[in-house]
Amino acid sequence: MRSFTRDIFMHNKIGRNEPCPCGSGKKYKKCCGAQETVDFSLPVGMQTGTLLDEYFLLLQGIGMFGQSLRQFDEERHELNAAIGSFETMFSPGSLDGVPDSIFLSWSYFDLRFGKSQKTVVERFMESGYVSQLREPGPKLVRDMADSYLAFYVLRELRDDAALFEEIGTGKQWRVHCVSMVYDGESHVGDLWFGRLLGAAGAAYMFTSPYVFPPDAFDLDELRNAIAFQCSRWKEFPGRSADHSRDFIDSAKAAACFWLSRILGKPLMATPQPPAPVMVNTDGQKLHFSEVVFTIQRRENLEAALFGIKDFEYDEHAGVWVWSKSTWRRIKQFRKAIGGTVKIDGERLLAHTNSLVRALKIKKLLQQALGDAVAFEKIDAKDLASMPKLSAEEEREHAKKNAQLNATPEVRELLKKNAEDYYYKNWLRQKIPALGGLTPYQAAKTSEGRNLLQALLDDLERRQNVQPDNPYRVDVDGLRRRLNIC
Repeated sequence: MRSFTRDIFMHNKIGRNEPCPCGSGKKYKKCCGAQETVDFSLPVGMQTGTLLDEYFLLLQGIGMFGQSLRQFDEERHELNAAIGSFETMFSPGSLDGVPDSIFLSWSYFDLRFGKSQKTVVERFMESGYVSQLREPGPKLVRDMADSYLAFYVLRELRDDAALFEEIGTGKQWRVHCVSMVYDGESHVGDLWFGRLLGAAGAAYMFTSPYVFPPDAFDLDELRNAIAFQCSRWKEFPGRSADHSRDFIDSAKAAACFWLSRILGKPLMATPQPPAPVMVNTDGQKLHFSEVVFTIQRRENLEAALFGIKDFEYDEHAGVWVWSKSTWRRIKQFRKAIGGTVKIDGERLLAHTNSLVRALKIKKLLQQALGDAVAFEKIDAKDLASMPKLSAEEEREHAKKNAQLNATPEVRELLKKNAEDYYYKNWLRQKIPALGGLTPYQAAKTSEGRNLLQALLDDLERRQNVQPDNPYRVDVDGLRRRLNIC
């Protein structure tokens, strides 16, 4: 079988004078770097002569891309922490742990991370490598991105294929028999847990499966649990506008739950969708940060603070407000607060809502104030570590919010901001739920119009649930603007 991926995945970060990663001991330019292409073909003993070989070939490229994310990506710490937690919990490759094939496929295909909440393979699809592949390469990558771990009942075992029924959907799968896993101990009625790749009529088992006798699980209870898993996903704020993906996305989110059940490890009581990632207006993950300086010389300190560009003094609050007209990516908000600075006794304190902003304001103050202050520390907390409000505090907070939102001036301002955002920015923004297209672009195709309609229906439903929320937009007006009435 021809290899359509052979020359795609050369790692472009290897210097020509660095040691060759193949382990030969030679310089890269005199070894693999001297070749026009890099050979990623599988060893002959591992080849099956089927499309499965190409899936594994592509997996090597995705793996290399994933390793580069783990080393160089800005959000690598979150990715590495999640993978480390999985390794601690499930001991991949060990006798009492999960198979490496399940670990690797979960790491690349299921684990969502960072502010985009995309998987490694989804990031890979956006990187430009896939556009260099010949078909069926791009389709096989999409197959891997859309795959998930699930339960299947073996309904029929033939010489060349096994027929499975998917628990939760009833979908019928015809799976090629290209592995010894089907031999010997496999029986009709057995329950399998694994990952299938490809079309339902010609699929492949991509992971080493867990196989259970028919009486190991109560199938009715299992179906109910998976139905509950899917229903919980429908309540998740990050749910895709393409509701046909609900089962797939819920299965990806619940993978660790089912593995914990299979291995008898305590993890969580019920399948839980991942918590939404909260970000500020610059797309940075929220970390409520306090930058602490010790005041070394008080003389002229306030004058120096007044002289910092983009600092404005709020007499009522007694703080300097760090704001900038070009701070926000959304143009209609002319100014936004990046942080505040105040003098507190012998200390100068700066408060902001992300580590990136904390480092910026630290640098700004050090440049402007010089040796008048000495940097001490940055304290940062994410939302999960913040103390929860008591019931009384929550009621008081809700009451104050309601009073503020009831003010005619505030309601009018929020309504105008919502309309400005949706009509001036959203229509031209690339939306992940629309496959990276803008609403205007998506409205040009039948598939895009269907996704748009689902997106607008969901916006309308959420607005109807909160009729008193002043931040709302005329959804019918957006439909008319996009000509999808």
